[in-house]
Amino acid sequence: MSIAKEQVLTIIKNYNNDPQQLIAILLDIQSASGKNCVEKQWAELAAVTLNVPLSKVFDLLTFYAMFSTEPRGEYVIEICTSTPCYFSKTLDIVRYFENAAGIKMGQTTSDGKISLFFTSCVGACGIGPVAKIGDEVYGNLTEEKVQSIVKACRDGDKKALLESNPCCEQNKQPNNNLPYSPLPTPHSLSDYEKTNGLTALNKAIKSEPQHIIEEVKKAKLLGRGGAAFPAGRKWEHLLHIEETPKYIVCNADEGEPGTFKDKYIMENMPYKLIEGIIIAGVVFGAKAGYIYVRGEYRKVQKQLLAAIEQVRAAGYFSKEKIGIDYDIHIISGAGAYVCGENSALLNSTEGKVGRPRIKPPHLAEVGLFLQPTLVNNVESFASIPDIVNMGGDAYLQAGHPDSGGNKLVCLSGHVKNRGVFEIPLGKHTLREIIYNAEFGGGLTTSEANSQTTGRQLKFFHLGGQSGPIGSVKQLDTVYSYTDLIKSAALSIGSGAVVVMNDSVSILEYLIGVTEFFIHESCGKCAPCREGNRQVLAILKKLTEPGKASADDLANLKQLVHTMTSASFCGLGQTSTAALNSAWKLFKEEFEQNVRKP
Repeated sequence: MSIAKEQVLTIIKNYNNDPQQLIAILLDIQSASGKNCVEKQWAELAAVTLNVPLSKVFDLLTFYAMFSTEPRGEYVIEICTSTPCYFSKTLDIVRYFENAAGIKMGQTTSDGKISLFFTSCVGACGIGPVAKIGDEVYGNLTEEKVQSIVKACRDGDKKALLESNPCCEQNKQPNNNLPYSPLPTPHSLSDYEKTNGLTALNKAIKSEPQHIIEEVKKAKLLGRGGAAFPAGRKWEHLLHIEETPKYIVCNADEGEPGTFKDKYIMENMPYKLIEGIIIAGVVFGAKAGYIYVRGEYRKVQKQLLAAIEQVRAAGYFSKEKIGIDYDIHIISGAGAYVCGENSALLNSTEGKVGRPRIKPPHLAEVGLFLQPTLVNNVESFASIPDIVNMGGDAYLQAGHPDSGGNKLVCLSGHVKNRGVFEIPLGKHTLREIIYNAEFGGGLTTSEANSQTTGRQLKFFHLGGQSGPIGSVKQLDTVYSYTDLIKSAALSIGSGAVVVMNDSVSILEYLIGVTEFFIHESCGKCAPCREGNRQVLAILKKLTEPGKASADDLANLKQLVHTMTSASFCGLGQTSTAALNSAWKLFKEEFEQNVRKP
């Protein structure tokens, strides 16, 4: 059944006719359409009702990957192709779905029930291979599970569809004494308060802003989103900017394949995150806070909205309780990895296409709505209550002398225990993280992810697709920001650790990485847009005996240099980081198929 005009208007009204929520509005229209698309008439109605140009609406619909303007099946099954899933036998899962549904990828069944598509990472790498249907993710897929899913879709049985996905939760922290251990009832504000929740906020309300910032500086909290910029310096910079209003923005656009720790925080400790964002609002006397959550986490968005409503009802956004009139808003993405770049994220938060901005000016000076803005990652904000409660010195001592505290690490790929683990910085080596029983537990084959075998480690990929690749020789490097860089030219990045065994070709893996960046490039600059396509072409040639020449290797090296130095934003600048590091470690695999002169 197609959506009616009244339903579209109700959806828009649910967002208070706010043009800033245009992305979320269009996602809701698409979900309710009955065709899993946004038809032209509803795009036009949204444009008129919200008083925005129709061209802007279609700019969004054609930029963000989650939108479709063409009718699709009632159930759109999207199979993840990111490297942690792909090398966990995604191609087998594709075959199972095609056989069960009787169609090929990209097609829709004749009854209009099922469409099959590929998708980029959905943030469930710990339970790969996965497929996404609506807001639900189906993990640890097998042929039997696939058949149950397809049958439930054919029957239109939503209850059976949910039941066909037995609990596949990613790892919960086993030690309840650690800062990121979830409460038994993570969505209860009263239970959070009973466990000393909001004590940090109460301290912050009574403290001078500079005092809180000094504690963050003492803690040496490095940004947990990937860039590792000192949070204290960022906060101090914003404090000294006199222009107002100021805004607080939380970057929850967690799009790095192999990374799912921000989702873990939002699902299991939403009030800790919210408390950190409120503390930032108090420190800067901010007008409002925003949490930009990737579109693939729509289920998490709803949970966060419910948590925020409890906080609002308890008065923690009121001037009477915290000294300022404040609020926190949820903004939805719609499938654009580039929006993880902070300036692109701010554009998307304003309801625009998420393309990066020119810098300078810096976002602290000209950010959201062209006003001074603080942008931090989910894990960074969730660290603030601990720093305020413990004090910066104690937080620093809990970690590494150059970077305080603990780090959430995401293990995926060919490792027995996949999930989120809390690692004190500077206290464990990469070998311990991958092999120790309380963490990774050793390797598996790609055929049987639940059983340890005799397979050997070939390489690991740190920090997501834009991070470097490491080898067995680097396993004894201490896991800290400083040690990884100085000792092994590696980096923590987002906290991802994708483990690959010796069944994996490094060239095939890099092809997957490059295809990801081709799909996610915003297309703004040629070095990224065209460079990744040329890299892919050369990598594919290198997999075929005698097809590539020495000139191809020289061109590949030049492409890496050009893209790193000339791309407009971090996406293009780091898209060849894996390639560059892998080349140094596995040079013989790059050269083995090159034809002799």
